[in-house]
Amino acid sequence: MIQDLKEKKLWIPLLLTAVCAVMLRVMPVRALTIYVIYYAMLFAFFIPWMRPGTYFKSFRKPRAFWLPVLLTLLALTAVYFLRGFLLRLQEHYYGDALLTPYINHSLDLWLYGITFLILMPVSAGLFYRGTYILHEDKRITAGYLLLYAVIECLLYVDPEHPIGIVSALLPMIPLTVSLLLTRNPRIPITAHVLFNAYDKVGFVVYSFVRAASDAGEF
Repeated sequence: MIQDLKEKKLWIPLLLTAVCAVMLRVMPVRALTIYVIYYAMLFAFFIPWMRPGTYFKSFRKPRAFWLPVLLTLLALTAVYFLRGFLLRLQEHYYGDALLTPYINHSLDLWLYGITFLILMPVSAGLFYRGTYILHEDKRITAGYLLLYAVIECLLYVDPEHPIGIVSALLPMIPLTVSLLLTRNPRIPITAHVLFNAYDKVGFVVYSFVRAASDAGEF
C-alpha cells in the first residue's frame, strides 16, 4: 500500500480528503462549497486515468458494457430502497442522517448538480474503487476496502446521527461488487452517474425553475 501511495501519488488525494473531512466538521454550513472544491480537485487529478477515448468506445459494446451497467444500476436502486426501509425502522427518523449540502440560491443548484451528477461519481469511482480495490493481493484489497469505508463515513455521515453510517456504506456494496466482478471501473462509474441523474436531476431542475419563477423570471 505504501508503494502505491508513492508511485501513483495517491497521498495527494488522501491529503485532500483529510482536509475536506476536517473542513466539513468545522464549517458544516459550507458543505456544498467544500464538496464542490474537493470533487473538482479530485476530478482534475484522476480524469486522465479515465481514458475518455477508450471509455466512449465501450458504448458500442452492449453485452460487455451496457449489460453489467444495467445490472449494477438495478442493484444500486434496490440497495437504496433497502436503505430507506432500514432507516425507517428506528424510533426517530432523521432522513438519511448524512451531512446536508445547504442550497441557498440558484447558483448552488447548478453547483450541486454538476458536483453530484458528474464530478463525484467519476472522481470517487476512480479514486476509491479504481485505484485502490483492484489489487492482486487480496489482503491489500481488504485493507483498501476498509479505508474506503472510513473515508465514506468521514465525508458524509452527520456525527450527531451515527445511523448515517448505513446511508453512507450500503450504496458502496453494489458498486464495489460490480468492480470486483467486471474489473472495469468505468462500469460502476457509469451506473453511479445514471443513478444520480435519476435520483437528483428532478430535484435540481424543479428547484431551479421554482427559484426562477419566484424571482419573476418566468
